[in-house]
Order: sequence, then structure tokens, then C-alpha cells
Amino acid sequence: METDYCIIAVHYPKGKEGTYIEAVKIENSEEIRTRARVILDIAGEKKHVKTAIQKAGKWVEGEAVKVLMVNAEAFLRTDENESRVDDLGELPSF
Repeated sequence: METDYCIIAVHYPKGKEGTYIEAVKIENSEEIRTRARVILDIAGEKKHVKTAIQKAGKWVEGEAVKVLMVNAEAFLRTDENESRVDDLGELPSF
């Protein structure tokens, strides 16, 4: 599957760090997408989204980002853990 875009950083609302991601930065772009937009991209439009980290000055694709439903609520995750939080690994915050 070809990757449609990669997420390189996350933003949490003030005071809610580590719970719900508010927005994400996209690789090779100035674009910032909302959490709702990323969920729609993955669940609705079937886009393939991954994380990416920078190594030796180059972007390296990481894990696939999934929408995981927990008690009828959508969460962005790179694993199958059913915790009621978004978790895209160790991406930096902005």
C-alpha cells in the first residue's frame, strides 16, 4: 500500500497532553490537519497514513496510523491497545 501522507508531530490541547491529539503536522508540508480530518482520511476516505521521524537529516516512515474504535469513540493509534487515548508513539509535540 502506498502511503498518502506521514505525520511528523502532534499537538495536544493545553492541559490534556497525552490524551486527545488536537492537530498534526504533515511531512514535507506546512499543513496542519485536525484530529477529525485525520480520522476522516483514514476511516472515511481509506487513506494510508503513517508516522515519520527524521534520521540523519532524512524522513523515515514509521508505523501505520489506525483509527481504533473504543466504546463507539474513535482514537488515532499505531497499536491495537484499546486505551481511550490517542497514541502515535514518540512523535514530537508542537
